[in-house]
Amino acid sequence: MWQTSMHLGEGQEAFRLDRIVQFAKAKLKPRIKYENSPYLKGEEFEYKLACLAIRIMLDIDTTRRKGLRMASRLVESHMRIVWSVPEDRETMDTGAPSEPVLVEASAQLLHSDNIDMFDTLNTALSRNLIAKGERGELAARILFIHAQDRVSRHTLDYYSMKYHGPIRLLEFLKQLFTDAAYDYIKNAIPIEDKPGAEPLEDAFKDAWVNFSHFAQAGDYGVTKLDSLRQFFFRGVMLQCCDSQQTLDFTAPMVFVQDINSPFEEEDFSQLGVQVKNRATPVPTILDMKAFAPTSRHPILTILLELGEANAPRTVDDGSVVFETLDRASTGGEEQHYQITVHGLDALRLPPTEKASLQRVLEPGKPFESFSRRDRNMEILKSNQPYYEETGATVEWWPKEGDM
Repeated sequence: MWQTSMHLGEGQEAFRLDRIVQFAKAKLKPRIKYENSPYLKGEEFEYKLACLAIRIMLDIDTTRRKGLRMASRLVESHMRIVWSVPEDRETMDTGAPSEPVLVEASAQLLHSDNIDMFDTLNTALSRNLIAKGERGELAARILFIHAQDRVSRHTLDYYSMKYHGPIRLLEFLKQLFTDAAYDYIKNAIPIEDKPGAEPLEDAFKDAWVNFSHFAQAGDYGVTKLDSLRQFFFRGVMLQCCDSQQTLDFTAPMVFVQDINSPFEEEDFSQLGVQVKNRATPVPTILDMKAFAPTSRHPILTILLELGEANAPRTVDDGSVVFETLDRASTGGEEQHYQITVHGLDALRLPPTEKASLQRVLEPGKPFESFSRRDRNMEILKSNQPYYEETGATVEWWPKEGDM
């Protein structure tokens, strides 16, 4: 649709790109508002969720009635697509398309309307609209999009594309991490520290990334550098397959001094991310040898331990570390830089967003939707639908006097 509008037939005036983006925004956001109406509130949440879903690839749970109804509304009015409908017609597979124009439109709406991405995600989670998945990954996607947007809105203006375009990796890292954390990270050394190895800030001074949204990898091969480099031009960070253990997200990097100059396949390298929402971290080196074995340029991986209990609060205490060979099991890592982040304090987050992020990371409580939770929860627990440390018992026969 966007391409057709841009390139009309001979003798017909094509729309300018800025008009195409405005058209996409009109398709995403409802035009009619009813003051003080419950319908308005529901409609506004729908478009907020639609914008967020386009940026971070939200999977609506259509096995639930609420989720199916929401997915239907997003398809009907907010540019979501139906991928397939099973024979029983009880559910449907829907998704947000990886369309740069639509991504730009959603990004502009998210910022012009001051939409809180974490708050929108929390609302969707509390309503059981999102398919069960790793909450840490959802949170990390927003963190990465936030950092990318903070750089883009001050540096980009590519024909009305304010949030979709290449940015310097170092500028992205400055917006992802606090000043104190970045001052530490910029001096990181490779995992295998050989003589002459450059600190991270020098090694990646010419590195550029371009990801305005997330899209799903369909197999392992597409996340390897030989295939991954094409996604630089589409502005995609790939969500890896569930069965892929090393990485959760990955995106290409290009090493050039001037982003407007021509570049070759040899100029690409790879950024990899793994996210853990676990209370107790395990020292981990992400093995990238199979992903970019021929890269002439440095590789960067980031391990986010978002759920760590009692995480260090400051850089001096170890909230951020760069991995080195004394904790690695194999060699051949002289161009691989890995940053491990413990907890949330090294991340650049306003206090309100940090509180919202913590709510996203909290695991759902059993029977959270139980309507009489405030009065009858203990009675429900007496049926032993699950076991807790406090009051756990394996007795299954009534004691004398209980009957």
